[in-house]
Amino acid sequence: MSTSSNVSPTPNYRFWIPLTLIFASTAILNTLFLIEHHMRVILVYPTLILTALLVGLWWVFLAGRFRWKSLLAGIFGTALLIAFAATTLRYDGSANGALPASFTWKWTEKPGENLEALPVPAESPSLAQSRDPDLADFPSFLGAAMDGFVPDPGLNPDWETNPPEELWRIPIGLGWSAFSVVGERAVTQEQRGGDELVTCYHVQTGQLLWSHTDPARFSEAMGGDGPRATPTIRDGVVYVLGATGILNALHLSDGKLLWTRPVLEELGLANVEWGKSASPLVLENLVVVTGGENEANAVLAFDRETGKPVWQSGDGPASYSSPVLLNLDGKDQVVTILGDNVSGFDPETGDRLWRFDWPGGFPKVAQPIQVSPNQVLVAASYGTPTNLLQLTVGDPWTVESIWDASQMKTKFSSPIVVDGHAYGLDEGKLIAMDVATGKRVWKGAKYGYGQNLRVGDRYLLIQAETGDVALVQIDPEAFTELGRISPLTSKTWNAPALAGNYLLVRNDREAVCLKLP
Repeated sequence: MSTSSNVSPTPNYRFWIPLTLIFASTAILNTLFLIEHHMRVILVYPTLILTALLVGLWWVFLAGRFRWKSLLAGIFGTALLIAFAATTLRYDGSANGALPASFTWKWTEKPGENLEALPVPAESPSLAQSRDPDLADFPSFLGAAMDGFVPDPGLNPDWETNPPEELWRIPIGLGWSAFSVVGERAVTQEQRGGDELVTCYHVQTGQLLWSHTDPARFSEAMGGDGPRATPTIRDGVVYVLGATGILNALHLSDGKLLWTRPVLEELGLANVEWGKSASPLVLENLVVVTGGENEANAVLAFDRETGKPVWQSGDGPASYSSPVLLNLDGKDQVVTILGDNVSGFDPETGDRLWRFDWPGGFPKVAQPIQVSPNQVLVAASYGTPTNLLQLTVGDPWTVESIWDASQMKTKFSSPIVVDGHAYGLDEGKLIAMDVATGKRVWKGAKYGYGQNLRVGDRYLLIQAETGDVALVQIDPEAFTELGRISPLTSKTWNAPALAGNYLLVRNDREAVCLKLP
């Protein structure tokens, strides 16, 4: 006699489906970690979210036992969670140069909010008499030649026994501009409310000496608000380019306006996505800046005395690297990294001497660095290879790439070259590279997407993205960090300024001056 069973057959939950999804996601993530860091960050989050969504859909509709009451409860709970996040969290831009999003509570104060009004400038007549002999000039972005080189003032690398002395600390407006220093005056740009300011501080005390205001505010979600470019100082005049393209010439002594030009507006040029960041190159009679997103008028020259246009040249959109003056094969020329090429121009006429195609869909920020009488190192990131270019004088000039390499992905910073070796932040990690071959010779500590200076032939001074400052030995054989301090404690993309023994650092919240031993 047969018996019937009342036990329901075990439902087929098709566990192979979520397992397949998870394994596929793992394989994709492992593949992502073989590609460049910025692409990993961009793709990892969507991969994880898509995997979670597919597994959730399988559980709801295919597992065979999900009840509608539970489904509704899950939907309601998810909606509450989303509503809670939307009402309590604020998107706070990019957490760091690797592009991950940053969120904070909505009630926390935004950087740059509730800044006290600038104090009334009160210049002391005794500034010139009080100058410290340890103070030297640092007149433009990354130093006098805009290449990251600073003479060694005789630094003592033993910061543990002889720590740097903090001279002053002040709150400062938004922006990623750095300091330029001439005499006892340190000049930078900052954003306060709806005004873009050029501000001048006394190096030794932090006292405000003067400020110049333009009613402008550049806003960009990932990088934040405010000016980016660093002022250039020459012959008692400050030349400065705001984030929206306003070019000003100001007296260094009192900040009085000599002339101004809304460069992008006048020429009908669209601003670049992340705001004008390239510092002005000041020559004997010219001020040279870069243009906008347009394919024409990529490099622009103005008369130093009057601000009148002198020449316009170049093609391809502008990028974020500052133009520099190099002598290549005996010829002075303005060399500029643009959005899709590197080009050299005759300083007097603006005629293009040579052009090297260097395409890439992401920003180029690093400075072109001369490594020999006719060779230039250009570095970037975002999948764009580093190249060693060789120039040959002629009619026309010729330019060729000696090698290209995936190493030295500098992103926001620029490489430093000493005795045949390049040192730089490769996706945030310090490396040394043999310039002749493009091969990496060592890998050091991780400093994030910060900046670096070459101090003589002995040291690298590194401004870490976290706010730390480190002193590293220049050595092609091995990495050695000699000292480290923490003058800043939040995201720092601003370049340091080393004016003799005076180190000025800042970010979008505060500025600090230290005297190095």
